[in-house]
Amino acid sequence: MWKAFWSARLRPFLTRYLPHGLYFAGLLFLLGVIFRNVLAFDGVREFTEAELEKLSLFKLALVAIGDSPELQKISVSACLILLWILFFVVARLGMKNLQRLKVMNFELEAESPEKRIEVLKGQVEGSIHPAKLMKFFSGQEVYDFVFEVLLEESFQPADRMRPIGEVYESLLSGYLEQTADQYLKHYGHSFDYKIISGTETDSLSKPIKLLVNKARHSADSVFVNREADIWPKKNTFVHRHVFEEEEYFTIFTSYSYAFRTSDDFLFSVLHNILISNIDRALHVITLSQSGFLLEEGE
Repeated sequence: MWKAFWSARLRPFLTRYLPHGLYFAGLLFLLGVIFRNVLAFDGVREFTEAELEKLSLFKLALVAIGDSPELQKISVSACLILLWILFFVVARLGMKNLQRLKVMNFELEAESPEKRIEVLKGQVEGSIHPAKLMKFFSGQEVYDFVFEVLLEESFQPADRMRPIGEVYESLLSGYLEQTADQYLKHYGHSFDYKIISGTETDSLSKPIKLLVNKARHSADSVFVNREADIWPKKNTFVHRHVFEEEEYFTIFTSYSYAFRTSDDFLFSVLHNILISNIDRALHVITLSQSGFLLEEGE
């Protein structure tokens, strides 16, 4: 547990903020010394006319500093500030090529350029995959499937026709099933999902209900991974969406996959595309039925 906390939390924090903390602490200390001596400074002594005629301005300044202990401390502190700033500038330049620093049992490791390239590569690949999924779900093939399902429903007898909300949940479930399969293929991890209406949230467990209420009041998706909190046994993602003026929530859970901001964008687009496809298909079916009834009337 300590090793995980050190590698995941403490070491990145110290690597990032400890040098800045030392720098500003030393700077504030030296500025405090200067400020204290400025308050205690009573002024320089008056020079005689002979000294003013004989000595240059630079030498007069040196004499004034030599005669005043407060000015000496102020001058030394100012020089130390310059050296302190110069030290951190030089150290920063030198640390660019330093990969690991170890002092006794304390060790800090800098991120190598190769590691940064690997991280960037992973981020690019991670963004390409959601783009491919969005392209697939916004394609004509998916719309044709939605149209066929709704057209088949329109020919059902009135007593066997499903409510449009139930059809929406069924289509969304098919979307999400394909998405889960693609996640397993691309990331090696998948997720479970559950679609509920806004009236069913009271039956949820308290932790999930907290996320649902947060998504409901903020009108944004909410996700919590196990590294970010203690109580979720699974990584959990809650997406709120509205269809036909009715509120729905899609709850994603996974033991192995950590949800990211890119998932929020993908899930939002996925739900919006489905709603748009249903609206288009219903509009076309309604126009077709209206035309058919007009022809029968004639």
